[in-house]
Amino acid sequence: MNKDKLYEMLNIESGIEFEYFENMSDLLECDEYIDADAIFVLIEESDIKVVKGLFETYFEDITESVPDEESELSALMEMMKMAFMGICDNGGNALTYDRLSEEIVKFREWFVFEDKVKKGDTMLNVRDALTNCRFNSLSGSKDRFDFSEALEYEIDEYAVNFEDTEEIEEDEEF
Repeated sequence: MNKDKLYEMLNIESGIEFEYFENMSDLLECDEYIDADAIFVLIEESDIKVVKGLFETYFEDITESVPDEESELSALMEMMKMAFMGICDNGGNALTYDRLSEEIVKFREWFVFEDKVKKGDTMLNVRDALTNCRFNSLSGSKDRFDFSEALEYEIDEYAVNFEDTEEIEEDEEF
């Protein structure tokens, strides 16, 4: 998917309009391959502070779908959120946009395109498994999911605000 198709899919005319939760959700959950160059242009035209907030909100939302017994997956999602936000903290420059677009492509590969979650005899991608988990919590269903393969996600080291690490340490004390 090139830039024009991406913007059409996101229902925006320029990157500055990339400011809503639905925009981030559509970008990260789209079934079609999105070229890293198109993502680069989108992020470059966006407000990096808004993008950072969208990552925070998005990861908090999808983490709510993680079953309580999957604490390792919740921790992984928190680390992903911090990594994306840490990249955004590096400011609006070409290196930030490049790293962010590469990380988005990598995340989408893991989240949408790889079937790593077992539900009975069926393999699902993480996105669909979390959607099923959310449905189960609303409907009272008791389907079991095995997320162990989904825990295989390498997170690069990024700068994280000192305030953010203090907040994590405080949470861990309780």
